[in-house]
Amino acid sequence: MEKQQIKFPIAAIFGLLFTGVTFIRYIIFMVQYMNMGYMPSNVLVYAAVDCLILVTIYLFISIVLFMKKRNLLLLIPIGALVLYRLASLIRAFSWISLVSLLVYMTLLAVAFFACAGNIFNADMSKLAQVAKGTFFVPVIFLSVEAVIYWVNLFKVMRYLNVMSMITQVFASGYLTELLMLLFLGLWLAFPYKKVPAIEENGVTNTVEE
Repeated sequence: MEKQQIKFPIAAIFGLLFTGVTFIRYIIFMVQYMNMGYMPSNVLVYAAVDCLILVTIYLFISIVLFMKKRNLLLLIPIGALVLYRLASLIRAFSWISLVSLLVYMTLLAVAFFACAGNIFNADMSKLAQVAKGTFFVPVIFLSVEAVIYWVNLFKVMRYLNVMSMITQVFASGYLTELLMLLFLGLWLAFPYKKVPAIEENGVTNTVEE
């Protein structure tokens, strides 16, 4: 006999890493501006608020994943990211902002399809199948966003040496975010593992891992 057991989401670990990377990036940004000798107060306030919002949301997502929650509690922070990206797009249009919005809109859709059964306490197996067929879409959109960002970055910093460019690629945070979304999508689409059961004196005991 076998029993299905929910997996630990590896995305939770990458979520924490990405939260840390996001925080460090904003700190570096603010320090660089301050070192220029003059930093408008509105820029400082905007950067601080921006940092607080993103770090809070990503930390919330990581905590929910560590708790292995597949319900409305997971959709709330992802929905907050969609609203944040939409506000960024309205504030200042750019192709990166547009693609970033699509990243989290599709992630919200995948999360909803995967968690609908738990949210409505009903059989939503057809929606779960949709999640299995679309879990990789946010990763594709994020890859496009990363390419746009890196191309623009290299145009500005084309005189840097190769090592400096590699450092900038890692510092951008996209690699960590890509891994987070990939593992999150996999966990949403394929959340269970089969755990074997052993028999002792005719009684079947499920092996807990």
